[in-house]
Amino acid sequence: TSSLPNGGNITSVTYTLTEMTVEWEQSTDGDFNDYKVLYSDTESGDRDTLETYTDKSTTSYTITEFDPLVENWFWVQVTDTLGLSSIGIGMTNELPPPLLPSQILTIEIGKLDEPYDGFFDIKWNKNQDSFFDKYVLQISDDSDFTIYDSTLITNIDDTTYTSGNSFGVTKYFKLVTEGVWGRSVSSDIVQKTLLLTFEKYYDNKDGRNSSIIEIENEGYVFSYSDGEYVNPGLALIDKLGNINNTQILFSSGKIYDLNSDNSSGYKFVVSAMTENNSSEVLTFLGMNADFEDLWSVEDSASSGFGIVNVSDYNDGFGAHYMYVIADYEGGIVFKRLDEYGSLLCTDINNFINQTLRDGRSLAKVTDHIFTVVEYNNEMYIAVDPVDDGCEDNTAYYQVGDSFEYASIEKTDSGELLVLYKINGNIFKVKKIIPNSLDWEQSTIDFSINLPVQLADNAGERPLIKSLSNGNIIVLGSILENIGQSLNSVILLYSADGSLIISKEFENIQLTDAQETSLTGGGIIFTGNNLLGGQSVIIKTDFNLNY
Repeated sequence: TSSLPNGGNITSVTYTLTEMTVEWEQSTDGDFNDYKVLYSDTESGDRDTLETYTDKSTTSYTITEFDPLVENWFWVQVTDTLGLSSIGIGMTNELPPPLLPSQILTIEIGKLDEPYDGFFDIKWNKNQDSFFDKYVLQISDDSDFTIYDSTLITNIDDTTYTSGNSFGVTKYFKLVTEGVWGRSVSSDIVQKTLLLTFEKYYDNKDGRNSSIIEIENEGYVFSYSDGEYVNPGLALIDKLGNINNTQILFSSGKIYDLNSDNSSGYKFVVSAMTENNSSEVLTFLGMNADFEDLWSVEDSASSGFGIVNVSDYNDGFGAHYMYVIADYEGGIVFKRLDEYGSLLCTDINNFINQTLRDGRSLAKVTDHIFTVVEYNNEMYIAVDPVDDGCEDNTAYYQVGDSFEYASIEKTDSGELLVLYKINGNIFKVKKIIPNSLDWEQSTIDFSINLPVQLADNAGERPLIKSLSNGNIIVLGSILENIGQSLNSVILLYSADGSLIISKEFENIQLTDAQETSLTGGGIIFTGNNLLGGQSVIIKTDFNLNY
């Protein structure tokens, strides 16, 4: 009895990017005739003949058109010279493993030593799939990726891409990894608002008492001196923190504050205390971004003063400034300057024993100017309507608490925040809510817990700032370091007074902070490096990261 031919069991089905190979056991029959390679897309389906081999030593077959994502079943039929045949054990290919995504690791913009200026780097982990085809980086303005820009990267080792973007624009990023044979998988979506941050030190610039403002389309201007009260001047820096211009304004004195504006060709107003014939003089300068004086005003010296821009309120004067000073008689005086520095009018308030506490104690909310004053050792708010000309319509409202220093700040929602010092270097915060044009006010003892005691020495007085996102910043020097190494602290609070983050700066005296819109927004701080005798400017995001 003749037996069926042996051999033909499939031993492997393997594939590469370009071909799939089937291997089988060689037949040992002496009357071997041929092999037939059979194929089906299912184990139980109809089998088609792909190829016939009459050479018994041939034990493999290769195809170049295949799809490894589906089953590819192969068998080999062995036939002898008598016409008897048998089909060996079949086998299919293993399906490729699931394509694992590469994830976006970081999205960063260049620091000061990198000339990106609006470019960002996107980095992701290298994909490990054996059948990788390409990365597809997608960038969209919306999280649904309704419309997006695509960039193809075909080298598996390329895991960084640099692309241009506008600072401050929120973008959504997704990395699609594609394998051959149509496989694809997406990374997690990453949302990023690009902000430029930096930390910059400026040699031969004393930053004690320094202030900083943002100048539209220009960068930032900060004040400095060669030493304390010696050659006070200004420096213009670009949005990367590089100095473009400097100008000494006075031989001696102190620049108190900078007030920005963009009307009538000038950019900002400098308020300073200078010396003239050994007497202190209050000086205002209207300047452009080239540090050219467009107008100047001198006034009697005062124990404190402040200036606000009221050009956004049309009260018949047109664009103008209002400033307030404390005179030697203990009263306060409101004065108005037009856009060219000419005096419009004076509003004298001879309320006995008034004391304007500091130039930081002045704010404008809608159509009123608010000033913190002291009367009989208690805090009052002096309120002067912007639209009353210079009539004596100043009203005073008792806030309560004895105090020694106050910093006032308006919020975007029209409230006032007052950071003030009571005895023993204890600071409190009140939130004051104007309720009507008559300013029937209500106050809230706003609970902010300061984790450190703040200093109240000249030039080291703390301030409070309200951010457009509702958060609050308290900035000041730490009391326990006075006379030793002076450290500063930045305290970031939520709108309800909860502490979000606290950051200390060793041997740095920070003196001013402003929210910015350049390079996507954030916060810019200025101050003095006590060890290096340098001005320091720190640009952070809204969470104080830099």
